Amino acid sequence: MTQASRDDGVDAVAYNKDPIIGGLCIIQAKRTKTTVPAEAVRALAGVMHDKPPPKAS
Repeated sequence: MTQASRDDGVDAVAYNKDPIIGGLCIIQAKRTKTTVPAEAVRALAGVMHDKPPPKAS
């Protein structure tokens, strides 16, 4: 188990400027030999919902 960092489980945030497939990417890495628990997926979905999309330039 890692120390809590108050980052809502987000390990990286990337932005792709491609107008067709681009956009904001929220990355959460897990190392596990089993299926990721549903609670972890729900938590990431909540972060994605709460993170505002970037402004179009």
